[in-house]
Amino acid sequence: MQQQIKFLFIGIAGLLLLTFSCSQNVKNDSTVKGNSTMTTGGNERLLTVITLNEFNDGTTIEVTFLESPAVFEFSLVNTQSSQMYQLLSDSKAKQLPVNVFIGSEQNRNIIRKVLPAKDEQMENYLREKSSGRSATPVPKPD
Repeated sequence: MQQQIKFLFIGIAGLLLLTFSCSQNVKNDSTVKGNSTMTTGGNERLLTVITLNEFNDGTTIEVTFLESPAVFEFSLVNTQSSQMYQLLSDSKAKQLPVNVFIGSEQNRNIIRKVLPAKDEQMENYLREKSSGRSATPVPKPD
């Protein structure tokens, strides 16, 4: 029982550290506004969409990914949003990952840009998925 509590505290501390470091990384992110798109400062992750939920205002989608417990927001108001939304939708339907550029804004996880996975990334992903093992080894319990 004490071990379980210990792992719970370690997990919470890790999540808090991740949240804090992401909020500090805002300076390196760029924004997508109007007709211009700027690239992000290295916050690219290969992620697989689980859910796409539209907010009531119709301008924002809430996205969750298989590889992350966090909830992300995707704006539908920029000029490239329909193409990026289609990539997210395809990722969900086909259960295949896409490259997602993530930023942080006022304690919200924002999806800045979505690109298709590169061929090499997809090959690695499919190889790992078919082998039944994760790319990141999970430590064995004590």
